[in-house]
Amino acid sequence: MNIGFIGAGKAGFTLDKYFSAHGIEVTGYYSRNIRSARDAAAFISSNVYGDAAGVLSKSDVLFLTVPDGSIRPTYEALARGDIRGKIFCHASGALTAAAAFPGIRQKGASGFSVHPLLAISDRYRSYRELADCFFTLEGPEENLCPARPARAGGAPRADHPRRGQGALPPRRRDREQPRLRALRRRRDTAHAVRLL
Repeated sequence: MNIGFIGAGKAGFTLDKYFSAHGIEVTGYYSRNIRSARDAAAFISSNVYGDAAGVLSKSDVLFLTVPDGSIRPTYEALARGDIRGKIFCHASGALTAAAAFPGIRQKGASGFSVHPLLAISDRYRSYRELADCFFTLEGPEENLCPARPARAGGAPRADHPRRGQGALPPRRRDREQPRLRALRRRRDTAHAVRLL
C-alpha cells in the first residue's frame, strides 16, 4: 500500500513523515502552492506532482489534507475521473466521510475521516507526537478492519477500544479511560485508533 497527499500543510507534513518513518511508501504531493509541495516532498524524499490526478494515479490511498472547505470540492473534481479501488481520507474533525466524499461507494472507492486527537502545531516536529496519539476513524462500518496486533517489520496496527478487551497497553489504560468512555458512547461508525 502507498499513500499520496493533496495539500502540503501541517497535517500533510506530519502524517507523511510519520508514515514514511514507519515503512509506508509515500508517493508524493500535489498542492496549489508548489513551494509547499516541494518542501513536503523534500522532507521525506518523495515526489512532487504537477496535478492532483498525477498523485491519485500513483497512490492506493489519498489523503486530502486541504482546508476543510476544500475537501469536498477536491474530491468531487477527482471523482469525475476513474477512482475505482482508491481509498480517500481526510483529517478534518469537522466533516464526516459521507459529507466529504458523496457517492463514493457508487464510484467503487472508499472514504474515511481519519482525525488525530492532537493539535498539529509544527509541520517539522509534530510527527513525533503521533506515536502517543489516538485518532478517530469514521467511515463505512464494513470497511473498518478489526483490531490486530502489530507485526514485525512495522506493519500497521490499530487498537480499537470498542472491540476486544485490553486494547490499551496497561501503562496507558488509566490515563486514557475517560476519553475512551466518551468515544464508546457514540453509536455511529467512529472508532478511536492508534496507528502503527
